Amino acid sequence: MRCWPTARKLHCMLELKTDAVASPCNKVCRIDANTGWCEGCLRTLREIGEWSQLDDADKREVVIQLDQRRLRLMASPSKSDQPAP
Repeated sequence: MRCWPTARKLHCMLELKTDAVASPCNKVCRIDANTGWCEGCLRTLREIGEWSQLDDADKREVVIQLDQRRLRLMASPSKSDQPAP
């Protein structure tokens, strides 16, 4: 598999990674009513509930989504601007 720069390279690196994926939980467990995301880790309640049942590949996909959410929040002037998923 050939990896290209940026997002594709990150995706390739994640696919090749064999280590277990750690939970993104950082013990700040509050769900934002506007986004539906945990204010600490940015997961949805569904993602939190399913985490222990996901295989590592699916966990990596969730982590990629979390990074995308984090970027959206940083680009937005207000967290409340983000719609619930």
